[in-house]
Amino acid sequence: HRAVRTIEICNLQRPALCTKRAEMLSRVGRWLELLQGALKESSVVTKEWEFLSAPTTEYKFVVRHSLRLHGHDSLSAHDKSLFEATTTDVAYRKT
Repeated sequence: HRAVRTIEICNLQRPALCTKRAEMLSRVGRWLELLQGALKESSVVTKEWEFLSAPTTEYKFVVRHSLRLHGHDSLSAHDKSLFEATTTDVAYRKT
C-alpha cells in the first residue's frame, strides 16, 4: 500500500515519465542483443555500457531491473556498486 501511495503522491505515473522508463528498458534490451551478437567486442557495445553504467545515467533502477530480467545479475550488481561508490564518495567529500 505504501508503494501505491508514494506513486500517487509523487505523480510517478506521468505519461512522459513512463515513456522515458520504457525507452531506457528498450535501450538496455538492444544493448544486450548487441552484447550477445557478433558485435560483442565492438566499440558500440563498450560505449553503450559506459553510458548505461555511468552513475549519472537516469533511471538506474530500470537499467538494473532489465539486466536482472535477462539473467545478468552480475552486471546489475556491478552497476549498483559503481553507483554506490560514486554516491558514497560524493557524500564523503561533502562532510
